[in-house]
Amino acid sequence: MLVLDNPARPWILLAIVDVALLSVQGFGILLPNSIRTYMELRKVVPDVHKIFRLNRRNNRLAGLQGILQVLIILIMAHLVMG
Repeated sequence: MLVLDNPARPWILLAIVDVALLSVQGFGILLPNSIRTYMELRKVVPDVHKIFRLNRRNNRLAGLQGILQVLIILIMAHLVMG
């Protein structure tokens, strides 16, 4: 699939980049933010502003993740249809 003269090569590379971005975003940003939010909520007096800030960041990133997931679906559909 990654041979230089393969016409699907750019689509395969785009899919690899998309999956890498989804993985980095999910495991590197969203998961640690969720853990930070959970740890803040466990405190006797949680900092509400910190929780709002972390959740706002998670909401924006979740929207971006949704866009990237739609992109991977479109890439897969293009590869199937040829």
